[in-house]
Amino acid sequence: LYMQSANVEWWKKEIDRLKNIVPDGYDKMAKQLADRLLGYIGIISYTYCKQGVMQNNFGVAKNLLEIYRYAEPENAEACFLSARAYAENNLKNEAKEFLKCALKNKMDDTGRIERDNSLREFLADPAIAGLMHQ
Repeated sequence: LYMQSANVEWWKKEIDRLKNIVPDGYDKMAKQLADRLLGYIGIISYTYCKQGVMQNNFGVAKNLLEIYRYAEPENAEACFLSARAYAENNLKNEAKEFLKCALKNKMDDTGRIERDNSLREFLADPAIAGLMHQ
């Protein structure tokens, strides 16, 4: 899969290019196509990120998660999967920040945090607890 082996910076440039397409008076379809491609990048990122996280393949998941978060910066799931991946690889500070990101981005099912063995320890953190109960 090209997405897994590609340079993250290349993907960021492509995502920026798609996000910055401005429709002119004649060609709204270019903007619609760009929006669809961005949506597709988000879906593909989610699919492969989830797979990488579930298989605890941090080397692959890390880059895919970065692309996913960049494509959809307000997506709680991108932050949640990042928190899981980083926690499972003992990168606690990063995991905690990604967990905060998920909660700030209005994660719907906070019970997933309570049920996740790698994230449960963060529930005692006052900042996380405060976000959980908003």
